[in-house]
Amino acid sequence: MIYILFGYFLYRIFYSNQKLLDEITVELTLPQEHYFVISILFLSGVAFVLNIDLPSFTVVFTLVYALYHYNKKNYGLMFLYSLPFFFQILKSNRALLLVFILVLFFAFVQKRFSKKNSNDFLLIIVVFLLLSFFFLDDVLKVIISYFPENSALKDRLVQVYLLLKGNIDWNSPALLSLSQRIDEAKVVIAYWCLNPFNFLFGGGMGATIEGFSFKDIGVADSALLGKTAIHNIHLLPFSLIFRYGVIGIGLFLILIYNLFKYLFRIILSEQSLFKTLIVFQFCWILYSFPAASYLWTCPLFWITLAYVSNEKRINFS
Repeated sequence: MIYILFGYFLYRIFYSNQKLLDEITVELTLPQEHYFVISILFLSGVAFVLNIDLPSFTVVFTLVYALYHYNKKNYGLMFLYSLPFFFQILKSNRALLLVFILVLFFAFVQKRFSKKNSNDFLLIIVVFLLLSFFFLDDVLKVIISYFPENSALKDRLVQVYLLLKGNIDWNSPALLSLSQRIDEAKVVIAYWCLNPFNFLFGGGMGATIEGFSFKDIGVADSALLGKTAIHNIHLLPFSLIFRYGVIGIGLFLILIYNLFKYLFRIILSEQSLFKTLIVFQFCWILYSFPAASYLWTCPLFWITLAYVSNEKRINFS
C-alpha cells in the first residue's frame, strides 16, 4: 500500500508538471556521464566480489541506458553500461533474461525502419517468429552447453528448452519454479471464484494464500510468515486478480494497451532520452510479468507512467 500511495503521489506530481519532465530528460554532460558510469561499475564490482545481487532496477535501467548510448553510437559507454548485466548473468532470473531479449529487439529494429517501410518490419517479425518456431530449441541447446552447471540462468534456459521440445514433466526438479507458478495461479483462480466479493474486489493488498501444497521450498522460505501466509504471487496477471479482482484485470489490460500503443511510435521515432524512459517502462512491465512484486516498487515506473498517460505532453522527436 505504501509503494502504491507513494507511487500515485509521484504520478500526480509529474502528470501535471511539464517542467519536471524537462529536468529529468536533460542529457548528462560528459564529466557527469563518466562519474555516473564509474559509480555503476563500482557498485557492480562490489556486488560481484561479495557474490550478492544488484538491485533489479539497477540492472534493468543500465541495460536500457546502454541501448540509449548504442543508438547515439557511443559504443564505449554502451559496453560499460552493459557490464552490470554480464556481471550478474550466471545468476540472472527469467525476468531479467526477458528484458535483455527485449533490449536486443529494440537495438535491432530502431533506426532501421520508418513509416514508409513498416511492412518490411512486419515481414521480418513474421520470419523471425517462424525461424524461432523451427530452430529455437536447437539454438538453446547449443547455448546451454556453454553455461556452468551451477548457473541459475542455465536452469531457466533448460526449462524453456524442455517446454519447446514438449518434454513436460511437471514433477521434474528442472521445472519446479514453473510448476510453482502454475500452482499459485490455480490457488488464485479458486480464491477469485469463491464468492462475488472476491470476484469483484479481490483479497486486497494484504491478502495471502496457504502454501502447504507447494513443492518449491524457496517460496515458503522467503515468506515472512512461512507457508501459512504467502503474500507474493509471481505471475503479474494473477497477482493483480488476487489483489484487486475484476479491477486488477482492468489494470492489467491498461498496461498491455500502453505497451502496444507506443510500440511502433518508439521504433519509428528519433532517438531521445525521453524515448529511453518509455523503453524502460516497457522493460519494467516485462520484468514484472514473472516477478509481479516488483511492478509498483520503482519510482521511475510511476514517473514515466504519468507522461504516457498524458499524451498531449509526449514528444517523441
